[in-house]
Amino acid sequence: MDDDSGLIEEPVYLILEDALEIYAAIIGATAAQAADHLRSRDALEGALARPAQYAHYQQADLALQAAVLAHGIAAAPARSSSPRPCAIASPALRRAAERPQAIVPPLVDGRTG
Repeated sequence: MDDDSGLIEEPVYLILEDALEIYAAIIGATAAQAADHLRSRDALEGALARPAQYAHYQQADLALQAAVLAHGIAAAPARSSSPRPCAIASPALRRAAERPQAIVPPLVDGRTG
């Protein structure tokens, strides 16, 4: 939850609907049309779940979580019609970088890293 500084303590993880909206914006389509490009919905959901799993089970920092997300999307055979497997990951990571207060947990003294 939020503390007095207004910072979010827990990272915000992408879900399938977020990824589809981002991909839809990239290709100039609706989320439903973007979903039609998926080869495996389960593969994309699994890739999107990896960062939270790494954070929980391996205490991964945000850099590792971002790398796990990008690798999971690139390695998963989720999309069928694009030659660029990281097309979803790049805007998602850029969006996260533009709003670090939404994903960077505060350090011990309340500042962010």
